[in-house]
Amino acid sequence: VIAELKSSFTTKYDEFTNTHWVEHKNKPKYRNMNGCYCYFQIQDSVASNFRFVFQYVATDWLFIKEMIFNIDGKNFDLYPKMERDNGNGGIWEWCDYEVNYLSSDNADLFSENFVWELKNAKSVKVKLVGEHYSKVQTLSEQQIKSIKDTYNYYIALGGKFN
Repeated sequence: VIAELKSSFTTKYDEFTNTHWVEHKNKPKYRNMNGCYCYFQIQDSVASNFRFVFQYVATDWLFIKEMIFNIDGKNFDLYPKMERDNGNGGIWEWCDYEVNYLSSDNADLFSENFVWELKNAKSVKVKLVGEHYSKVQTLSEQQIKSIKDTYNYYIALGGKFN
């Protein structure tokens, strides 16, 4: 399984923390691109710190305060603290959270159950609820497969959820 999945990933070494960051090759190259993906770290040969990222890019601010993921008809309400930036005629909002085993019903909490549902999904829509407006996006098959590959690679490398 490891050999089969390895070719779909890149690894970046951080010499200051002695950490290797493992990212799927299909993730957005820059923060100012729409995307939904996961990544993790390897430190001292141990896979850990499985992370979930969502990035929104547009010409108008949403000031996202809630994301409702409809995964094959089942809703997950998430209340992320979004980072924001702008430039070159566009804006971008994003969140980057460590995934753990606890329920995602709590604000700002992304659970293994949520990622499990995502990776096995046939259809995923996301309603981004902002201060005054909302927007609906659909995850592509490629995005869902990327999340599935990342989860499976993490587990195959011995990763566990806290």
